[in-house]
Amino acid sequence: MPWYYFNEDNSLCYMSTDGKLADSEFDKLKVGQKTMTEIYLETHPTIPEGCEDEYEDLWILEDGTVGVKQEVTRCGTKRHLRQIIDYLQMYAPLDDIDRPADWADRLDDGYVYLGEDIVINFLADRVITNDEKRQLYEKANAI
Repeated sequence: MPWYYFNEDNSLCYMSTDGKLADSEFDKLKVGQKTMTEIYLETHPTIPEGCEDEYEDLWILEDGTVGVKQEVTRCGTKRHLRQIIDYLQMYAPLDDIDRPADWADRLDDGYVYLGEDIVINFLADRVITNDEKRQLYEKANAI
């Protein structure tokens, strides 16, 4: 079972899946910190059957509960594919100068995870309608 180590501001500092850290290792983590918290997660949270999330997707959230951080996704999951498609739909109509700096990276992700031919076809007119977006979801098995 994992041990979680939190900084004094309650942000996650480190997770040990090999058991509790030795005192010397814990002291290294504490450098520059007034306090640090150790939490042992005794049982893995139950993931509902049919859910695409896995144990690795779960975090201890700021309120102390265990949950999924919407901004953190594993590549290739349905959530990740939907994020790519939503991003492409949002910024496709803009000129290159108006697109975010990470547009090329997200476009490359689309090529890898959705297929280059599919992405090029859908971006041909620079607009992805909601119907086209639904088709992309279906083709990517992201529903």
